[in-house]
Amino acid sequence: MVNSAKIRKAYDKIAGIYDPILRGCRYHGNIKDILSGVYFRFNGHIRMLDIGCGTGLASEVMRGRFENCEIVGFDYSQNMLARYAQRFPFAKAVVGDFNRSGSLERVGKFDVVISAGAVSEYGEKGKAVKNIYDVLNDNGVFIDIGNRRNAFSLLTGLIWHYWPMGKKRLVKECFDVGFHYVEDLRISWKNMPSKITRYAIRAVK
Repeated sequence: MVNSAKIRKAYDKIAGIYDPILRGCRYHGNIKDILSGVYFRFNGHIRMLDIGCGTGLASEVMRGRFENCEIVGFDYSQNMLARYAQRFPFAKAVVGDFNRSGSLERVGKFDVVISAGAVSEYGEKGKAVKNIYDVLNDNGVFIDIGNRRNAFSLLTGLIWHYWPMGKKRLVKECFDVGFHYVEDLRISWKNMPSKITRYAIRAVK
């Protein structure tokens, strides 16, 4: 079981240095490149949930792509959300645990749910993906960028307090809860180390 209190405490503690750490690992550029290449069928206004939003990398990319994008940031950590709210005053910032039943439903329905290093790392089996499915509109899209299950992710998991779900299990959970289509998203070789340490999928309801 995921220890949400421990995770919250860890991220509250590092909120002030979170962005510099990830920039040093080229994480920001990698995630931007992945999300910028995703195909969406939506036109006009869309409603997006940035789950495990941190300081808002996914929100930044989507706001750049869709001018009429209504965004909700959702995270365990209040300190991270405080920084998120400063960057995105137009967005709604919500603290909560996406593994808990009903936690996402209280913020409404969405056209897109994006998780960059949250659900596949901190999601509980049979809970997180089901909760996401339940808040997506028909034909809604769930995008997950997660860590592959390998020695590198197991090591970083010790530091960041997670046990990586891995792509195979996440895809199975997507189909189990009712998603009718799941595809791999391309990660370019220029995006090292993400090319070998991460995967990305798009699931359609």
